[in-house]
Amino acid sequence: MKWLTGIAILCLGTGLVACGDGGEAPKPTENPSPETTAAIAGSQRIVSLSPFATEVLFALGLGDRVVGVTKYCYYPPEARKVTQVGDLKPSYEKIMGLQPDLVIATVGQIHRDVLKKLGAVDIPSFGVPSASFNEGYLAIAEIGVVLDRVSEAHQILERIDEARAQVRIRTAGLKKVRVLGLIWDDRRVTASGKGTTIDFLIKAAGGENVITSAENRGYIRNFQRERAVALAPDVIVFSAGEGVTPEQVAKAKTFWAQETSIPAVQNDRIYLIPSGTFDRVTPRLDQGLRQLAAYLHPEVFSDPESPTP
Repeated sequence: MKWLTGIAILCLGTGLVACGDGGEAPKPTENPSPETTAAIAGSQRIVSLSPFATEVLFALGLGDRVVGVTKYCYYPPEARKVTQVGDLKPSYEKIMGLQPDLVIATVGQIHRDVLKKLGAVDIPSFGVPSASFNEGYLAIAEIGVVLDRVSEAHQILERIDEARAQVRIRTAGLKKVRVLGLIWDDRRVTASGKGTTIDFLIKAAGGENVITSAENRGYIRNFQRERAVALAPDVIVFSAGEGVTPEQVAKAKTFWAQETSIPAVQNDRIYLIPSGTFDRVTPRLDQGLRQLAAYLHPEVFSDPESPTP
């Protein structure tokens, strides 16, 4: 089975660096053979089982090659017009009906069964991890390498790096703002701890994640408002789907209104940021970083909706 993970990006040769708190670049793990890379680069019928990969493919100018996606692949808007092969558990039959020459999936257990079936009939598949900033950053480069879109991937990563550098310069020496980063859907509220993309953005924007100083890494599901009282965040930021509406903002503020001891509630510093720029790595992550930095440090960023350092 042609199941590739961790493809090295050394061939970018551009000095791009993904780094976490320590500033060290993550290490690539392995290189595919030249024959495998050449075959995948020429793929014309791609099925993407990952919203992350779908957005990257379109950003690299490969949207016309994407013939199948999941119901959660809603960005860019053009992706919604592509045939859907299911949700988190895609249909093997629907995938095969599209006659793909490449399937891009998420690394981990979620797609393992369908990938085994695809491998048995020699359908190439490419797995991309994207849970953390470092993983997503490298995965953008990986997809660019294996699909011969190195220059386009470089441009995306340069844009993210430029935003990080500019925000870092503008926030240098400023007091860290204590932030609670949340993902909110119709079922529950999830807090973002150490190692998540939201955690990375909070720190990159000149903030301190209140969860990482008190909780374990990863996501804390079913997070209760009462737990935020002891954490006393200066700012609360919600992930808000693909668009932020006045109704969503009002709902978020109402949700917290009774917790008047929390500084963020006292000072009306509850904000929403589109999920595609905030709670996961996407080619638009630079937008989320700039917006978050403006919310945390309005003294140096004048317009949160379009902050420009």
